[in-house]
Amino acid sequence: WARNGRAYVRARLGRFAEAIADCERAERLLDAPEVPGAPPSELEPSRRVILDNLAELHHRSGDLEGAARWQLRLEASEPDGPWLSPVAPWRGVALARAQLDLVDALAHAEKGLRGARRFLDPAAEDRFLAEIGDLRYRRGEAALASDAFRRSLAVRRRIGEPEEVRATVVAASLAAARAGQLEEAEAGFLEALGDPTCAGRSRSEILAALACVEAR
Repeated sequence: WARNGRAYVRARLGRFAEAIADCERAERLLDAPEVPGAPPSELEPSRRVILDNLAELHHRSGDLEGAARWQLRLEASEPDGPWLSPVAPWRGVALARAQLDLVDALAHAEKGLRGARRFLDPAAEDRFLAEIGDLRYRRGEAALASDAFRRSLAVRRRIGEPEEVRATVVAASLAAARAGQLEEAEAGFLEALGDPTCAGRSRSEILAALACVEAR
């Protein structure tokens, strides 16, 4: 854990190569047949923490290939275990997006959503639902995207800021319009326009989208 702590400090300073070296050394120590002084029950959770850190450090340093390699090891260690925080699947989404693999990104987002619901984390649930909506939209699956955005909106109305709610209303309305759900799309755009903070370019774009819906 001393190496892990030192790695944290070095990462905060932007010294990623040194931080990675510390974590890799810690990972090798934990993979040894015996780890003197370490309770056996703590070894596996500690390994997962180090794997998670290595994936994150490579990601933050811009090494997507290295991040993906450690991410795979992390996920293989216990696919849906209770140790899994929203960070790991979210990083999986980001890595898959960077590699233009929307199918893999969607799989990570859905995995993250299952974890968020399992551990009653509404903020993570909202985030993953919105991500699923965006990925579905980009894949041309407008009806599924609309459904995901609606479910995200239901959560966001309870816990989100007004600007976040409006952004999701607009995203849901765009997906609904593409799916041919014109009444729902129109209602959503009008709701967004009724927000007093909706101004400038954002308002102009919503008005243009609404005009397209009304013309159909």
